[in-house]
Amino acid sequence: MMRGAIIVITALMSVIFLGRKQHFHHIISIAVIVTGVALVGYCGIKASDDGDGGKSKTSFFGVMVCIVSQLFAGGQFVVEEKLLDGYYLDPLFVVGCEGFFGLCYYCCLLPIFQQIPCTTVGLCGDAGKVDDTTLAFHQLGEFPILLWMSFGIIVSIAAFNATGVSITKYASAAQRSTIDTSRTLLIWIVSIALGNEDWITG
Repeated sequence: MMRGAIIVITALMSVIFLGRKQHFHHIISIAVIVTGVALVGYCGIKASDDGDGGKSKTSFFGVMVCIVSQLFAGGQFVVEEKLLDGYYLDPLFVVGCEGFFGLCYYCCLLPIFQQIPCTTVGLCGDAGKVDDTTLAFHQLGEFPILLWMSFGIIVSIAAFNATGVSITKYASAAQRSTIDTSRTLLIWIVSIALGNEDWITG
């Protein structure tokens, strides 16, 4: 739920870099979001407090990493709005370029990750490396459901990104960030409906 911070970040960046004006109702909304994000972050840190402060520090670090990641995501939204406003770019072409360049740099990074030793429990695979592409393809072949799930993820992310860029082009980066954040709410609602999460304890 800390991803709600992206709305605030995008709104601020829109004012600074795009010259957007935020009206009173926008400011009130942003204040409510800041309050909500602060409460979620605080509760997450307090809930992990084990007395010696170890887990609290880890949770605090996680919250900070999440906020920093939202800075990059908000920056991407604002840059996309700037480009789409100044040039004629088809949203599908933009998404295709993003996917192509993502493929290129992962083709460079994955061989490197497979050479880096890793012993962190929950992060590393059985091979003791940061990444093991051979194992990943072996698992896809052994469990066909993973292949279908991967295909579903590809289709859903492609549709989501194409829709997001279209919203940025025809509306604004701030509106895209608001819709983007609604994913968290929808996932939470579905999780509760399926019984995977409790309404009170989370």
